[in-house]
Formats: sequence, structure tokens, C-alpha cells
Amino acid sequence: MLNATAWMLNMTRQFDDAWTAARLALDAAPDLPESMAAVSMMTWCLLRQGQAGEAGTLAAQWATGRNPGFSRATTGELAAYGKMLLYVANAMTTDNQPGEAQDALSLARAAAARIGRDVPCNASTTMRFGPATVMVITAESASLTWQPDKVLAIADRARGLVAGIEPAQQLRHRLDVAGAHASLRQYAEGIAVLRELQAQAPEWLIHQRYARDIISSIIERRRTLTPEMREL
Repeated sequence: MLNATAWMLNMTRQFDDAWTAARLALDAAPDLPESMAAVSMMTWCLLRQGQAGEAGTLAAQWATGRNPGFSRATTGELAAYGKMLLYVANAMTTDNQPGEAQDALSLARAAAARIGRDVPCNASTTMRFGPATVMVITAESASLTWQPDKVLAIADRARGLVAGIEPAQQLRHRLDVAGAHASLRQYAEGIAVLRELQAQAPEWLIHQRYARDIISSIIERRRTLTPEMREL
């Protein structure tokens, strides 16, 4: 319950309370997957506040210090470890450390290949890990490093696989796709993706500053607003 509470507080940008809930969850965690879930919430809390360096340090410490070993780890332990590596990759990409980010992604890809499919990371959140999750995080890293063509290429390859990843990750991936279209001046395609998200998860979309940035960039370039753009 504490992990789920931390997730919701992070989503609604109540970061002090999210951190407290995640710390309490870590203290109460009965096993490695639940501990990793709590640390993931803490890492995400730091990332959403722009503290990429601190987030990367925290995630890397846990990924290094709690490596369960590929040969002896359970599926749940390996999924929790792989998910933490993805947080390392995200933080290092944001903190402009591309080498460390690629190393983390490579390890995560190996862990995902060992599992072979996307599976739950723990019992207390909706987090999942596997090959499809690694693909969309690779697309996210490409988005953060201004490679929109790569984002769309990965999205095309992952199209039939994303149903297996966690719901919030699916939505976030679609924002990367919308952002890539906007970067390539494919405004109609970008608006279409945002409209899909508006119809699918309006209560989620309203909390996404990333979505606001995308629509703002389109408005700046287009000047003339369509009715769909005005609604967004």
C-alpha cells in the first residue's frame, strides 16, 4: 500500500509525501523485489524534481549492490533488478552521462532476454519488466538525446509488444512518439497521438508536463490553431 501511495503522490507531484511513503515502504519491504519497488519510487521522485544526478547515484547503488546474479535469481528478482537498471539508464541519460546510460541499458537488455517476456516486478505496483519495456525505455533515451527518427523506428518495431508493459509506461511511450512527430514537424501526427491519449487517459494526461511542452512547441510553430489543438 505504501508503494502504491508513493506512486500516486509522485504522479500528482506531491514529492515530499511521496518520498516519505517510499522510505516507509523500503523499511517494511519483505524481499528484494519490494525493496527495489520502493527505491524505484524514490528514484522516480528525484527524477521528476530534476535531480538526475542524485537519482542516478541512488539507482546505481541499488543495481550494483543488489545484483541477484543471472544464474541463481528468480524471475521476480531478475525483473526487479532489470527495472532498476532502466532507472539508472534514464537518470544517466538525463544527467548527460551517455556511456553509463548505455551500459545500464545493455545489462537490462540481457536481463530481459534471460526472462524472455514482460513480467511483473513486484506485488505492490503495476511495474513490469522484459524485452518490450527495455525497447520503450530505449526509445525514451533516444527522445531525451534528440533522436526523433530513432524514437519512431523503435516505436514501429515495438508496436505489437507494448500491450505487455505496464499501463503508465505505455502512455509515457506514446508521449515520446508524439514528441518525436513534433520534432520532425509532423504536427498532425503528433496531435493525433495526443488526442488518443486524451481519450484514453485524460486524468493521467492532465498531470504530464511533457505533454504540455509538446503541445506548446507545436503551437509556437503552427501559430494557427485547429479546434483539436485548442481543446488540448
